[in-house]
Amino acid sequence: MFSNRTRYNPSNFAATMQRLKSLSDTKILNSRKNEYIAYSQSLKKIYQLQDIDLLLNQMLDNQLFPNTVIINQLIKKLSQVGFEYVYNLYRITVNKGIADTITYNSTIDAIAKGKNPNAEAAIRLLEEAKQAGFADQYTYASTIDAIAKSKNPNAEAAIRLLEEAKQAGFANEYIYASTIDVIAKSANPNAHEAIRLLEEAKQTGFVDAITYNRTIGTIAKSVNPNAEAAIKLLEEAKQAGFANKYIYANTIDAIAKSPKPNADVAIKLLEEAKTLGFANVITYNSTIDVIAKSANPNVHDAIRLLEEAKQAGIADTYTYTNTIDVIAKSVNPNAQYAIKLLKEAKKNGLLELPTITSGDVVDLHGLSFGSAYFWLKKEMEELLLNSTDTVSITFIYGKGLNSRTNEETHPMKHVVLKMVQDMKNNISYCNEIEDNTGRFHINFQRKKLQDEWHKQADYHDITLKKIDKNQHVQRLFAQHAGYQTRHSEIISDLNPNANEFIPQIRN
Repeated sequence: MFSNRTRYNPSNFAATMQRLKSLSDTKILNSRKNEYIAYSQSLKKIYQLQDIDLLLNQMLDNQLFPNTVIINQLIKKLSQVGFEYVYNLYRITVNKGIADTITYNSTIDAIAKGKNPNAEAAIRLLEEAKQAGFADQYTYASTIDAIAKSKNPNAEAAIRLLEEAKQAGFANEYIYASTIDVIAKSANPNAHEAIRLLEEAKQTGFVDAITYNRTIGTIAKSVNPNAEAAIKLLEEAKQAGFANKYIYANTIDAIAKSPKPNADVAIKLLEEAKTLGFANVITYNSTIDVIAKSANPNVHDAIRLLEEAKQAGIADTYTYTNTIDVIAKSVNPNAQYAIKLLKEAKKNGLLELPTITSGDVVDLHGLSFGSAYFWLKKEMEELLLNSTDTVSITFIYGKGLNSRTNEETHPMKHVVLKMVQDMKNNISYCNEIEDNTGRFHINFQRKKLQDEWHKQADYHDITLKKIDKNQHVQRLFAQHAGYQTRHSEIISDLNPNANEFIPQIRN
């Protein structure tokens, strides 16, 4: 029936929807039950909008207005195409008085699965369903799921709906898991509340692997992640047979984000995950992240895990950048090896690290601490090697919401400061731009050229006047650049324990 294919214009379906609206007063002809069943069976087998359009028009041509079963089928089918069609069908069904529980559940589910879930719309439909006596556990579950997937998940609203569901006898493991998911994704994840709900779920028998996973994930995302609490829940999950790759990954992530990351414990959990077949790229990345954030980053452990991930074919951008962070924060950073890894990652298409030229504005957003540090050092040293003049670069490290860090010194600012310290003999000017916080402007000049300035100072008997030669050199450079140098003041802000600045990894 639907074999002939022509180029279909989706706007045609809007006309069909309008036709359906205009016939909304048409009666449901229950006497033609067999025809309804036949159309329903046909609808189950089609998925393309043009096929759905054709079938719907055939029904209307045959003076047969869709019944509740077919409308509900259409809502589910069209949820994959566009929510405006779903909403129009929902309104037609409600206005015609043929909506039921499935109508509301399917519509709210379509909201939850849409590109931009509207939590307010889902809650409004739930209220309608409650007043009409159509709300059930799926209505609550889908609504809370829509809240979890919305732009700004409202934990208070989700918890309120969970309480309603409990009183109505609708609570189940999915509703608990979805509510905890909302808490995890809210602006201020409350780990204590998530753990409280997990305990409730355990007592009522509504706990599963997802409930544990999302609770541990909430701990990892909270302001002060409690690694001990996360590990305790992992042990419970193991005993209950719920442990999986996500639970291990989130537990190690909680360790990484805790105040004192314990690399030994993280490595032990990774080894367990490997034995159980639960190790994946996230587990490896999180473990290397723990090593990088530990008190004494062990480069050998990080490189060993990177090599394992490479052999397993799962190494990605973060596996490399986390390992390079470990090298940067080790006692004796091996710049040569770090640059080798940077080049390897770039060759494999995992990192974009462009060549820097004089006058560039270099944006450090999204880079890890180690990657930015070694890359900048390499680029600036190579640039100076081939330069006979002042090299001016502006570095953007970001501030405020863009920083996504609680460190006193922003990690990317720390990169710039550390580079300034390492290359201070080649810097003639360094200043954080006062009217545009989050930017440094630096002038670099080869050491050989600085020696020439020293000679000039000697030629004019500067030392005989008891004027510090280095100060004079810096002053002359400042005159040459038109600025005053402040790099010695900047270096005093160096934070040797700054954490890496990378996008968070989530399953």
